[in-house]
This record gives sequence, C-alpha cells and structure tokens, in this order.
Amino acid sequence: MGVLQDVIALVRHARWAGAVPGVRRRAARFVAVFDRVALPVLTRGGADDGVADEVADVLRATAVKLAFLASAYADMARVALREDLAVLAGAVTRVYDDLVDHFGGPGVDERLALRFAGGGFTPANAMEAVFAGLYDEIIARLDRPPDDPVFGALARAHAFQVRSREQTSPHIDSATVERITDGKGGYGMVVLFDVAAGPVPPQAVGLIHELGGALQLLDDYQDVDADRAEGVTTSATRGAAGLAEVCARLRDLAPRLRACFGDHSPLYAVVYAALWMSFVRRRFPRRARASRNPLGILLRRVLPLTAAAPGGRAGVRGGTGTPDRPGAARRRGGRRGGTP
Repeated sequence: MGVLQDVIALVRHARWAGAVPGVRRRAARFVAVFDRVALPVLTRGGADDGVADEVADVLRATAVKLAFLASAYADMARVALREDLAVLAGAVTRVYDDLVDHFGGPGVDERLALRFAGGGFTPANAMEAVFAGLYDEIIARLDRPPDDPVFGALARAHAFQVRSREQTSPHIDSATVERITDGKGGYGMVVLFDVAAGPVPPQAVGLIHELGGALQLLDDYQDVDADRAEGVTTSATRGAAGLAEVCARLRDLAPRLRACFGDHSPLYAVVYAALWMSFVRRRFPRRARASRNPLGILLRRVLPLTAAAPGGRAGVRGGTGTPDRPGAARRRGGRRGGTP
C-alpha cells in the first residue's frame, strides 16, 4: 500500500518534471571540481592509503548531489554558481554530520560552535582534521566578514543538529520532532545556497528555509527503515510523513517561489528528480548501488563515513569511531542540509 501511495504522489506532481540541461556534463564537471579542490584536503587530513578512495567516494557523492541542488537554485535565482564552493560545502556537510554522530572528540559540539562563530578549532583526531581543512578552504574562498548573515544561519543549523539527538528518545513529542526537522534542514539549505551562489535575498530566506525543511522530511522518508532499527524518531518513523506529505509541502511552496524568483521550474525539475531517486532508494534499495561514473553517483545511496571502511573507522587515522556522548545513538544528519 505504501508503494502505491508513493507512486500516486509522484504521478500527481509529474508537472514538476522538466529537462535538466547538461546533466551528464554537469555531473562530470562537479566530479572533476571535487577531485581538484576537495581531494587534496582529504589527503592532508591523513586518510589511510588502502581505503582513501572509499572515503572519497562517500564525500564525492554528497558533494555532487548538493552541487546539483545548488546549481538548480542558481538557475532559478539567475545568479552565478561557485562550483568550487558548492562541492566543498557538500563534502564538509558529510564530514560534519559524521563528526557530530560518530567521530567527534571530547566537546565536539562546543568546539564546532566556536569555530562557526569565528574562533579557532584544534582537531582532536584525523577526521576532525579533514573537517577543519575543508571548512578552512571554504572560509578562504568565501571571503566574508565575520558578521555576515551566513554564519548566523550556520550557528542555528548547528544548534538544531545538536538538538536532533533528542530524537533518540521514544518519548519525544511530535511538535519537537517537527521543529528540529524544519530547523536543521531549513537553516542548512540557507547556508548551502548562500555559500554556493551568493547571499540569499532577504525576502527569499524564509522560502529557502521551508524548502530545506521539506527536503529534510524527504531524507527522513528515505531513511525510515534504518531510523526505526536504530531507535531514531522522525515524522516518517511515526507514519506521519511520506512522499505525499513532502509533495504537499513543496506544492504549497511553489507559487511563493515563483512570485519571488519569477520561475521555480529550474529548481523543481531537480527536486522532482530527487523525489524519484529517494523513492527508488527507499523502496528498491538494491537498485541504488554504488557507482563511480558521474550519473551513477547521482543515484547512489550515500552512506555515513562509518560504512566506508572496515571497523567503522572511515579509513582515517586517529578517528575514535565512537561518540563522546555516553549512550548516544547514531542520528542521521541532513545533509546534507536535508538533502537526500
């Protein structure tokens, strides 16, 4: 019954489908940019030679997917995309999520908050060193003053990411789950688009925040089985959010995006493709196998870095492989800014 409902939701919103110009060319270019600007940082971070390629594959997949989303936003907003910043933001998002969930050393929450506020950050292990290298590279290329609004949005995204640990409690109320989902995904999306395509216009910040919340809900739909198995509570695990609910939120948002930007179709063509890819990953996971070709990367299900190497070490020397929080359960991060 769930599969049928999902298909109905996708078919009902087929009007969002549209051609995404140069998909293969863009994918190949994003892969090349990742290899040029992000891969050297990973090497400096201390990746073990035997599994460095597997770690890079995980980061590359997230980077390419988020770069596509940022590119679609840039097309809608009629602004230039900084491809280097787009792929770096995607890569650091993946590392950040797993730092909070798995590899962070003592006091990682507070140390990350300090770094996002413009302070220093001394890595406690090699995975933190990878994060620090990617983040420092972004800051150098971004060249924004410390009081730029993007850092305020980043601080709020981090606060909600930390709060997402509350979702490991079976007693968390639904309103709190919804606030965390919207906050983490929403602020993460604002940061991604702001970094990759220039400051988001003030009148559009709320709309992009709503988009991020909807895509975080899509991420939770895709991960519902894993989250249930690990005791993580989301709207999806409680049966309150499926593809129909995600589509309803996007349908409500569409006319307001169109009023703001003139045309929402460049963005929604990519979002609609993401809906289908999440459906395939959720309902037919064996078809979403790993691939290193540019188009295969888009279909690939992105695993946490703990899955990239034996023993959950992600192929990085010095990684603890365990949270510094007693009894903490794994909490899937949004992306990637809420990107599935």
